[in-house]
Amino acid sequence: MGSKKKEKRTIDERYVKNELINPFQFDEDINVISHDEQQFFFPQAKKRAKLKEKKEKEKEKQKIIEQFERYAAYRFPQAQRLDYRSAIRADVSKHHSSTYFGSDRSWYIDAWFDCEQCGKEFCWTANEQQVWFEEYHFWIDSCPILCLDCRRKRRRTCLIKNDYARMAKIATLRTTDLKTKQQTLYMINEIEQLSGEPLPRGIAEKRDILIRQIEKMQE
Repeated sequence: MGSKKKEKRTIDERYVKNELINPFQFDEDINVISHDEQQFFFPQAKKRAKLKEKKEKEKEKQKIIEQFERYAAYRFPQAQRLDYRSAIRADVSKHHSSTYFGSDRSWYIDAWFDCEQCGKEFCWTANEQQVWFEEYHFWIDSCPILCLDCRRKRRRTCLIKNDYARMAKIATLRTTDLKTKQQTLYMINEIEQLSGEPLPRGIAEKRDILIRQIEKMQE
């Protein structure tokens, strides 16, 4: 008799206990009471009570899911789709936040966006978000608008532009060193290739000057 009571309590606790933090990671079968267990452990009265309890839990779970979806819509307004099951709880103590930006990010969720530059869909993963906000300490309202490849191209373009700005005047006016002029011309061509856009007028003019100077020096 004692073993049956102990077994009954174990089964009962298995269905009542629910300590999962992320409601989207619930095991779908956790609240399913099999027919055999119902017949063996519960009389009809307790069976109805358990089924009622199951419905209440499902209702509460749905309420949490709706709240979670509202939060995701607030934090990822431009996302094409979200994978709620990927959610990771955030450590808000590591956030670089301000009252200006509102509340902290409570969760990180895999989110898909369309790249503004190339138009391809890309995923901003929950793990990547965790690095952004807890290691790099980006502002909590930060959100990528470019895919990873386009972000790398943009960073490379910025670096080259900085080097070009430092060397352009020297290369065109103050030096007779062929290698320096060739290196500056290479930078200009790479800027045009990475940006995929026509060069600004000033840079295009300097390129024409460098081409003429290099051709003259190589004669």
